[in-house]
Amino acid sequence: SACDPDVSFDGSRFLFAGKRSADDVWNIFEMTIADLSVRQVTDQAGNCRSPIYQSTLFTLDSPEPWYQLTFISDAAGTRNEDGCGLATHLYSCKLDGSTVRRLTYNVSSDFDPFLMQDGRLLFSSWQRSTFERGARGRVRLFGVNLDGTDHALFADPTGPAIQHMPCVTPSGWVVFVAADQVPWDG
Repeated sequence: SACDPDVSFDGSRFLFAGKRSADDVWNIFEMTIADLSVRQVTDQAGNCRSPIYQSTLFTLDSPEPWYQLTFISDAAGTRNEDGCGLATHLYSCKLDGSTVRRLTYNVSSDFDPFLMQDGRLLFSSWQRSTFERGARGRVRLFGVNLDGTDHALFADPTGPAIQHMPCVTPSGWVVFVAADQVPWDG
């Protein structure tokens, strides 16, 4: 199976989530468009889905900037606070699969990452609420820096219970799917 493609900034490669058999975990792969060669990026990092290319990252202790990607994974192995499955979080790693770093620490789940023009990651985050009787919470849009700092609510928390699949138009408008409940197909 293969899903969740994301094309590189220069259009020469793309990332996707895939697995070779039904019993395998999801991993991230990169394919070149010129010769269709495929290489596996993640390995033993849980079920990895929704990969996206990030802009370069530079730290004071590195000799040069490096290219990396963001993905969601259940690698932490913790059950979400509703108890219905493993929680997913945002992770990043270098394009060679090394230096895997966890970026978010939600007790429910984070998903649908999108790289905004200002370099921040926009994503959907399930915020389970115990205040609403019988409700399983809300899914809201949050933002975080590429290194996992400045995690904050991105959009007004009013409106339908679900805000997911965000993207940004060339003119800077954030567009997302809003719904009262998650449909059967996600």
